Amino acid sequence: MTDKELFLKYNMVPTNTYTKDEILTNKLYNNEIKWEPVNLHHDILILLHGSYACNANCIYCENGELRKKYHNKFISKETLRLLIERLGSNIREITWHGGEPLLIPEDTIEYLEELKKEYHYNFPTTLQTNGILLTDEKIDFLDKLNIQWGTSFDGLQNDTSRGKASTQALLRLIKKYPNKTSFICVNYKDTIDNLINNYEYFKSLGVQATQSCVIKEIVLTDNNPLLIKNEIAIQKVLEYINYWIHDIKNPIGDSYVTRSIERLLGITRVCEDSYCIGGWLIMDPDGNLGFCGHAAEDPGGLGNIRDITSAHDLLYSPKYLSIIGKQVKLEKTCSPCQYYNICHSGCTGLNYEYDHTYNTINPRNCEFQLGFLDGIYELIKDIDTSRRDLYNPMFLQLLRENNYYSLTEIKEIENAKHSNP
Repeated sequence: MTDKELFLKYNMVPTNTYTKDEILTNKLYNNEIKWEPVNLHHDILILLHGSYACNANCIYCENGELRKKYHNKFISKETLRLLIERLGSNIREITWHGGEPLLIPEDTIEYLEELKKEYHYNFPTTLQTNGILLTDEKIDFLDKLNIQWGTSFDGLQNDTSRGKASTQALLRLIKKYPNKTSFICVNYKDTIDNLINNYEYFKSLGVQATQSCVIKEIVLTDNNPLLIKNEIAIQKVLEYINYWIHDIKNPIGDSYVTRSIERLLGITRVCEDSYCIGGWLIMDPDGNLGFCGHAAEDPGGLGNIRDITSAHDLLYSPKYLSIIGKQVKLEKTCSPCQYYNICHSGCTGLNYEYDHTYNTINPRNCEFQLGFLDGIYELIKDIDTSRRDLYNPMFLQLLRENNYYSLTEIKEIENAKHSNP
């Protein structure tokens, strides 16, 4: 085996439920811990686009055309009732998205929680906001309903990407709720050099956690000037991850960084860089349903909530099964890849963006993932977990929790086993 194959043999399997000991080492040496096959998701997360109206004008917004079409239309209580009534038993989470969900009347947001109680569902509701309307009263309102909220703040470039109103609102939030406020930080072509500077800026503000997001070049025909070419995105993100790994001066969490590292430690996460096979669906203000990654009203959509009577109608509909079947078929192309168990042919939404028939893997996403994962391997392949003076304690904890084996350790194990079979 090559060094990389050895590393992946010991690390890229789910061992976080094991104790790192001789028993685990023997199981890994003998390939006794296997990946479970990925099954269809019948527990779905609903990205609830209750409105496409927005009080910001982010330069990279994906829903500009939908905003023009739907204007200030809000989802109705009747549509919410149908959602809970017909899909509730298969929902694992609902996320208010948009558009700006805090423009939606409070009684509509509250009504969803009442419906969950009425039908005896206890799955979580979350809400993603640009923060402009996130006043103390709104925070109290969301807390009362037990709705977890997240927001977006693009760091040093926020005035040009999200606007001054967003900047002022979020800086006030950070000052008042330093332990409660974390952000998605979007980075594009003109700001990719700010990854490390933004991280240090957030630290200086007292922010406890962030989530980096990079608008990568994923579609060959897309001329969007904000997209970052893969080779540049890979280089810059890896530089940032390496900086985070070695940050020992009051580091803060970055869920994108930890999620990226976890992928080589046997823990896969959904959303763009992994595999959800139908686990994320969108519903728009009219009740149209679709896969994450495209507008629910598109020809590739899954119909309207009014046209189904139960989750079974949706999850076993010819259109849903056809799309899932095409995604599964794509996996055969990817099965020889060393990273197959991480992405299983990639995000359904990104494949759709490249080929609306779902018959082709998105080559740009594949190119990024291969280069990115190779880079992370190089960064983490031989970490001495005892060196607290060199490494971010969050990083070391992440390695320990997932029973990390360094390449040096693996070679010692292999040599010993071969010498004493």
